[in-house]
Amino acid sequence: MTRTFIADETAAVTVDWVVLTAALVGLGLAALGVTSRGVEHQSGAIDGALRAEGIIRTSFATVLANVTEGFVADATIAAGTTFTELRNVSAFSFQMDATLAAGDEGILFEAGGTGSGTILYQHDGVLYLQAGNGGAAGAAANRGEAVWTVADGTYSIEGSLDASGGLALYVDGALVSTSEFTNGSLAGGNHGTVGDGNTSVANNHGGFVQGDTHAGAGDLNIFVGDVTDDVPG
Repeated sequence: MTRTFIADETAAVTVDWVVLTAALVGLGLAALGVTSRGVEHQSGAIDGALRAEGIIRTSFATVLANVTEGFVADATIAAGTTFTELRNVSAFSFQMDATLAAGDEGILFEAGGTGSGTILYQHDGVLYLQAGNGGAAGAAANRGEAVWTVADGTYSIEGSLDASGGLALYVDGALVSTSEFTNGSLAGGNHGTVGDGNTSVANNHGGFVQGDTHAGAGDLNIFVGDVTDDVPG
């Protein structure tokens, strides 16, 4: 029997689905155009509220463990106390819980002096970790400098330093800055002090010396000979 083109129903269902799919896609695009601006506005408002209350930073901080968690402390030194554990040391890590405000100034801890020295301090809203040759401030071939812009809060501040490679600075378990250098030692034969400077202090951007205390300094935990994998070299 001969079939005419008009009477042939082959692929009729396929054609129907093409039309229906096109209609659904068009409807979805129309709905997206109506709702996208409102969704974007609400997500921005939620983000702003979370940041204003410090929720984002606090929640993130609780996720990360201290990078020195597996190290065994050689000493724990209270703020305002001198120590000798870092004399002529070439590698160590440290951890300190410190309360910082953007306007604070002063030394969180230091050891050594202008020959070789390590200093953690805050100046002009920036946290600095410097080690190596103490005759000047700033990064150089024989001196490392790591930095972090301070936001108000209480933080776990950690550093890991190797005189033959470099140093790394951590805030709440997150790596924030590294610096590469080589020097004979990280601190000379002088005493160190927590929360203040001793009789000899490595040169620094704040010009801090003995008596330039930082009220937010906490106990300093020292791990001699232990460094993290983030240290250059």
